[in-house]
Amino acid sequence: MTGSPREPAVAGYRVVERDRHDAATEIAARLLTVPGPTAVADAVIDIRPVAERRHEL
Repeated sequence: MTGSPREPAVAGYRVVERDRHDAATEIAARLLTVPGPTAVADAVIDIRPVAERRHEL
């Protein structure tokens, strides 16, 4: 990181286990409404599946 406030950076992550992608999406949408620093208002959430075994990739 160069310290520029405009450069994207990973500020943290959460692992949410759900059977359906839409259920994980609903949880992610609620996370954006949790009160916090003003920078969170501009946050972008990236939802990705996680494979537990190599053959699931």
